[in-house]
Amino acid sequence: MIVTSRITGKSYDADSVLYITDVAQWSFYFSEGCDYEVLDILYDGSRNQKRPLCIVFRKSKRMQDLYKMWLAKREPEMRWNMASKGTSKFNVSKDASKRTYDGIVFDSALEMRFYKEVLLSKLESGEVVRYELQKKYELQPKFEHNGKKIQPINYVADFFMVYADGHEEVIDTKGCPDSVALIKRKMFWFTYPDVDYKWICYSKIDGGWCDYEHVKKQRTIRKKEKKEKCGE
Repeated sequence: MIVTSRITGKSYDADSVLYITDVAQWSFYFSEGCDYEVLDILYDGSRNQKRPLCIVFRKSKRMQDLYKMWLAKREPEMRWNMASKGTSKFNVSKDASKRTYDGIVFDSALEMRFYKEVLLSKLESGEVVRYELQKKYELQPKFEHNGKKIQPINYVADFFMVYADGHEEVIDTKGCPDSVALIKRKMFWFTYPDVDYKWICYSKIDGGWCDYEHVKKQRTIRKKEKKEKCGE
């Protein structure tokens, strides 16, 4: 959708730009002299909006480089915040008691919640007859390159479930997957095309446990609607 800014007078595709609401982030961009990349300034004065000001930037190589600089600048602060909160870089609590149930220490609280709310319920109803936790799949075998041994690439699934009708399902609980997870998912699809493999996440606004792609799509729609509202 092409829109024209009332502030800058510039026209741009609303679906192909960068929307930055973090004051510290866009202030850093300005300090690095990227004001020429600004396409628009949006404002949402509603009470529930913690960051009412949104700066719209052009997508460019310069902005990519600045984003990397911003991440490098924030890394020490992010590490301190995670340490003070007792979480790892994947936002997983270091306190194992917070993600332990039935004597099982799960990798995340989300994974534990799926076990409690979904898997156990399916087991009790007889819908699922067997399951495995942390089942390993080989995505790429080990090999040698120039005399050097290259280790295999493995993927460990959160849940492997066998249903009463014989159907098998591999489930991974996801909050915000990183680039490694996205790559491994592609490799899994390629290596095991016949396996019913799903990413599941919990979204209260979308009705609870949902397919990750569905939630991602709904979040994009809500974000777009919010931006359109800000531009009114």
